[in-house]
Amino acid sequence: MDCPCCESDLQISGYRCHRCGVSLSGDFEQPALARLSSEHARTAELLLLHAGHLRAVADELAVSHPTARKRVAEAAAALRALRASDEDRIDALLRAIEEQRIDAEEGARRIREIRNA
Repeated sequence: MDCPCCESDLQISGYRCHRCGVSLSGDFEQPALARLSSEHARTAELLLLHAGHLRAVADELAVSHPTARKRVAEAAAALRALRASDEDRIDALLRAIEEQRIDAEEGARRIREIRNA
C-alpha cells in the first residue's frame, strides 16, 4: 500500500482488536500482494474477481484488451520482483546466521515472518 502523501511504501506498525481492544505494535511483514502499488493491486484484484478473464478486466478498467493484458503483465512482474526481494532477504538472513552475526533462533523467526506474511 502506498502513502497517500508521498507514494512511498507504508509499513504496518500496529494492529488492534476491535472486539477486546488488545493492541500489538512493532514492524509487521506484509504479504507480497499487499505490497503491490495501488494500480497493480487493483489489476490483480480484478483479475481474480473475473477468474482470469481479461476481457472482463478490460471492460471494468475501461481500457482495451491489449492494455489490460499489459497491466496484468506489469502487475505480475511487480509481484515476481517482490518475491525475489523476499528471497534475497532470506538469503541475507541465512548468511548472517552462518556468520554468527545473528542468533539462529532470531534468524529463523525473521524468515518465518517473511514466508508467512
